[in-house]
Amino acid sequence: MDILEKFIRSVSYKFPKGYPDMKDPKDVELLHKLLNEIVDTKTSLNEQQADYDDRIKEALGVEQIPICQTPLELGNDFNLNGKDGEIWGKLFGVKKLAYRKGKQ
Repeated sequence: MDILEKFIRSVSYKFPKGYPDMKDPKDVELLHKLLNEIVDTKTSLNEQQADYDDRIKEALGVEQIPICQTPLELGNDFNLNGKDGEIWGKLFGVKKLAYRKGKQ
């Protein structure tokens, strides 16, 4: 029995059928709610978090994150030159934020 199966068995009594029916939107919503209660969603850093932007601004020493000037196309290789290359050079060595119970 894997961890997911153990979790579902432990919360199955909360669902009308005794298990989460993935075709029932209410069951799916409840399952998401239960999973979010046990998972600390603040442990990962993503582009939507202000800390991500703050870390970039701090590393570059700017008030606003600069927009990439290199023309990019999905699926094609590209080279960063000029200002974009300089920015990449500054950001490449910056360590990502480490979250451990609210500490960096």
